[in-house]
Amino acid sequence: MKKLIYLSIIAVLFSACEKNMFDEHEDLSLKKVNKITICHNGHPINISINALKVHLNHGDEILDADGDGFSAIGACSGSMDDCDDNDASIFPGAEEICGDGIDNNCNGEVDENCNEGTMTDSDGNIYKTVIIGDQEWMAENMALYVEDGSWAYDNDETNVTTYGRLYNWETAQNVCPADWHLPTQSNWNKLAGVLGGRGIAGGKMKEEGLSHWSPNTGASNESGFTGLPGGFYDSDFNSTGLCINITRYGLWWSATQLRQNANNSYCNGLGSYSILLTILNYPKNDGLSVRCVKD
Repeated sequence: MKKLIYLSIIAVLFSACEKNMFDEHEDLSLKKVNKITICHNGHPINISINALKVHLNHGDEILDADGDGFSAIGACSGSMDDCDDNDASIFPGAEEICGDGIDNNCNGEVDENCNEGTMTDSDGNIYKTVIIGDQEWMAENMALYVEDGSWAYDNDETNVTTYGRLYNWETAQNVCPADWHLPTQSNWNKLAGVLGGRGIAGGKMKEEGLSHWSPNTGASNESGFTGLPGGFYDSDFNSTGLCINITRYGLWWSATQLRQNANNSYCNGLGSYSILLTILNYPKNDGLSVRCVKD
């Protein structure tokens, strides 16, 4: 009888020790296995789960730390193939997420096979488009000619070829073709979220280089948005209006109106010195650039 009691006590103590060992490691799924693969002295080896704590204390590492079924490239002489063993959403064969600037499927390429298409406006002008997350955006500024409510920067039509036209808010509501629309703040916020948030999204949206931006801080255009600094038309300047800030700022209308001021609407901006995607609001009579998003 005493022997049985001692055996029971030993079993309880062993179980408690095992629980404490696992409490110190986040991968609770390890409780369900007797063996685990670790990287020991540059080689993968299988060890008893009871020996894990000792190995970890000596600098060995668990292979497949994120539990996605794959282990890190470079671990144990390059015998494994997970390019980010700290993120379970990144592994060989994962779906590539367009515009996030990450090699999601560990094939050595970023945003490959992402659909880039075209859109045609009502005048037959053809524009490049890009899928960012699950939204398809124009990758060029709208250039549709409208007699009222649109401007070529400085009334110079050569600027339209590169920067598109500037539109007041009312006109901007109607320039997108069928199956496309002027983006709301919800569309813009979703775009920013895919690119890591407004604090860094701007750099991923700006065209690279100094061909059009001056200067061009932190621009990578990882998203394919190819944002350009088309400036804007200030309708209040000297009662006649003035085009300003080309090469410095790109401003795009949002369909979302400002609640506290019916004369203004939201817009979203990129700047030459910044990697931000900024939320602004401008008078509806001003002229800003337009990017349409697919319905």
